[in-house]
This record gives sequence, structure tokens and C-alpha cells, in this order.
Amino acid sequence: MTLTDEDRGDAVKVRTTSTPPKAVNPVAYRDALRDAFPDYDYADGAMYFWRFNLFERLVAKHGLPSGASMLNVGCGPFALEALSPTARQCRVTAFDYTPEFGPVFEILRARHLLEDVTFFVGDIREVSFPEASFDIIVFHDVFYEAALSAPDVIARYVPFLKPGGLVYFDIMDRRAKWLWQLLRSERPEYRRYDVASALDRIRAAGLELLDCCPTDENRTGIKRLVQKAIRLTTGTANSFGVMARRKE
Repeated sequence: MTLTDEDRGDAVKVRTTSTPPKAVNPVAYRDALRDAFPDYDYADGAMYFWRFNLFERLVAKHGLPSGASMLNVGCGPFALEALSPTARQCRVTAFDYTPEFGPVFEILRARHLLEDVTFFVGDIREVSFPEASFDIIVFHDVFYEAALSAPDVIARYVPFLKPGGLVYFDIMDRRAKWLWQLLRSERPEYRRYDVASALDRIRAAGLELLDCCPTDENRTGIKRLVQKAIRLTTGTANSFGVMARRKE
């Protein structure tokens, strides 16, 4: 399945105007999710703004060109597209294997809560794009799924990055599994990694590792202090956010 700018199949496009993107009212976003999913509250999880703190910080550190093209893989209910200042200044292509996200996309579009966004339903293991299509590819909250191998998937997507383009992803650390089991927070469907080994394989796929940071840096307040204390005590974190760059 290969998608080009000229032919996106069933994809729907939302075009920006020349004015800068407006900040989305988070209450309006929450209400849109509740209208789309009256029997399942995606809004609670999607409204955790701290989830994007590390992503925003690393993008600011390493930079993107004006009007950058972004691919959001496994986009979920469009929290990144609606709430991330970075995403709202990009031309975003988003896809997910869950067709139920189609209606929420239409609601968000109708309520003018998305900027320049294309959405379609697709399988992360099958979707393809022309080479060097994107300035940044984002895999946010994707690689906890047991069916996906982060190094294999990322290697498959490297050709779709422009030379010098960025990849952001997060992975769960195998060393923290015992602690989450002790806290009864571990789930059998979680996939965890030997982080150092996974990063070696990602480097071998043609990426330069720029940053690898514990995702508890996303959090604020008491939860950040608690997770930092756990990290200092155990020597690890539950998950890490990684920024890498395609070699020129």
C-alpha cells in the first residue's frame, strides 16, 4: 500500500490558511472525543498534556524546517494533531489501524480543531510512502504492543524520511518490568525491550541517535517526583523517549 500526495485513496485532507494555527481549546477537544465515543472515554487519557512535554522539548532542541511534513504512525484519537504546538505547525499525515477513529476525525475537522491533517486507516506493517517524504516521523505510544518490533518497524520507515529528518519514538524498558508487576500496573500485552540492544539495531538502520530520555520527564508535580525517585532507586525508568536523525 503506497500513498502519494496525489493519490491518498480514502484519505481526507484539511488545508491550512496562511494564518498561524490557533491553539485548540482542550475542553472542545475533550467534548469532541466524548461525542465520538459515548461508550468509551478516550478523553481521559488523551487529555494528559504532559505526554508531549518531552517530544516538544526534543523537537525544539533539534529543530524542524518551517511547514515541516510529519507522519504520525498509530495516531489514535488525534491528541498530537490537536494539542501539540509542533504538530499544529506541520503538514501532518496520520494513520491508525483502528477504523473507529474515522468518525472522531470528521468531528474534529467539522469543529475546526485540526489544521493541515490527512488521515487514513492502515496497518503499520503494510503502509508505504515515496522515499524521502517526511521531515519527521512520530511513533508515540505505539511500541508497547507485543505484535510490533520497534527496531524492525523503524528500519522499515527510515527510507520515508528525508535525509536529516527526525524520528521520535518511545519504548518500555525490560528492566522495569518487575517493578510494574509489583505495583500491579503491568499488562500481559506490553512489549518491553533491552533498550541498549534496540538502539544499536536502530543505529544500524541508518539513524544517528540524538537523545534518549526517561519519559517521566514528561510529567509534572508529585507524579514526576515519585517516578524520578523510583528511577534513582532502581537505576531505570519505565520507558524512554528517543530522538534520532536519518544520516545525510
